[in-house]
Amino acid sequence: MAHGSDSNDTSYNRSPSPASQPGSSDDAKRVMRREKNRIAAQKSRMRQTQKADTLHLVRITASRDRRPGGRSDLVPF
Repeated sequence: MAHGSDSNDTSYNRSPSPASQPGSSDDAKRVMRREKNRIAAQKSRMRQTQKADTLHLVRITASRDRRPGGRSDLVPF
C-alpha cells in the first residue's frame, strides 16, 4: 500500500487553524473577503451575460442582413 493512502493513519491530526476560532479578528477579514469576492463574481457573470447578449444580437443582425430583403436601407449595386 502506498504511503499516505491509509485512511486510518492517525499520525497527522490537524488542529483547527486560529482563523476558524470564534471571535478571531481573521473572521471579519474572511467575511469581508468572501463578500468582496461574491460581488466581483456577480459583476463578472453580469459582464459575461451582457457580452453574450451583444454577440447574439450581432449574429441575428448579420443573419438578417444576409437574407434577401433583409435590410431596406441597403441599396443594391
